[in-house]
Amino acid sequence: METFQLTRRILSELLLSLRDCTGPTPHSILQTEWKNRLYSTSQLDTSQTILLPKIFEKLMKMKTEKIGLSINDIAGIGNQVEFSMVTSTAIQNWVKRDIKELIGAPTLGKKYSIDQATILFIVEDLKVILDFDSIRKLLTMIFNNPEDRSDDIIDPLIFYHGYADIFEKLRNKGLTEGKIDEEIESASYQFVESIDGISSFHKDMIKNVLTLALFSVYSSFIQAKAKKQLHSTLLLYWQ
Repeated sequence: METFQLTRRILSELLLSLRDCTGPTPHSILQTEWKNRLYSTSQLDTSQTILLPKIFEKLMKMKTEKIGLSINDIAGIGNQVEFSMVTSTAIQNWVKRDIKELIGAPTLGKKYSIDQATILFIVEDLKVILDFDSIRKLLTMIFNNPEDRSDDIIDPLIFYHGYADIFEKLRNKGLTEGKIDEEIESASYQFVESIDGISSFHKDMIKNVLTLALFSVYSSFIQAKAKKQLHSTLLLYWQ
């Protein structure tokens, strides 16, 4: 049985559909991704099956007006993102201590908004290479007051979708190590230049944080490849 996982780009599209109620519905995004994965797997191995995780079944049934996510929901979603691992306990520590000022209190009763959840997913990516103090400083520069999204320099979801989309495109190119730096810099520059209504100073700030996020995701990607190689090597040769 294969684990159903999402790329960061698909997750960003899912979060946008949950928050903005525009474009494809959460149901159609997840259903399409599940069918694509099922078709791809069946081409290789007809004995494989892919089950849709319960958290995605829950999201497909949610009403899109003021959706709130519990810490367990956020952890459940985060664990379905490729080469990512997060626990409810870790998130609880983040929101109560490590990045309390960045996330703020739950905005929907005891639940967190889509924007707050998105920032937690960004933190999960950045913590691969950065400490929490550095993460707080970086994200506070571009997201500002957690209780007032109107003062953000960039929408957290647009930022997340931006680097998720860039990573997927660059990964599909199969870049060599020497080319990765160059391509990340170029793609990050193109992304910020596409944003209207912000100053050159803020564009440069966003580009630098975006570049850091991309390096972090690439680090996770390489670690996942290393673990896969270790697993297959032990499986073949360990006696």
